[in-house]
Amino acid sequence: MPDLSKFLLIVVGTILVFLVIRGLWMKAQIRKAVQRDLVPSRAKVIAISEEHWFSKDCGSVKEAIRTSLCERNFSVTYREPGGTDRKLSIIAVFHPLIGILREVVLRSDRWEIVIGPQGEA
Repeated sequence: MPDLSKFLLIVVGTILVFLVIRGLWMKAQIRKAVQRDLVPSRAKVIAISEEHWFSKDCGSVKEAIRTSLCERNFSVTYREPGGTDRKLSIIAVFHPLIGILREVVLRSDRWEIVIGPQGEA
């Protein structure tokens, strides 16, 4: 009989490696989308930081898990050509399993813009 602890170690290790690679790929996708579509063409992106997913009011545990797999909040700081620093809050919506960027939502208290993965609004 094979050793169950080695098997579980391999399974858990594989899942953790998958999640790390998925997280890095998601961040690379959002970085590319921000630099390509969201900031003005001559603006320089200074920082892209991820806000914590558990700071949102999700309601149920199931909703919190779904939200943590699909949505990520980012804060983008960029500098316009005139030297003015601007801050942009975005929500990136990903596929829950494989992490493909589905859309980016720019949200304010007065407006909301949804941009698809290829930059179409």
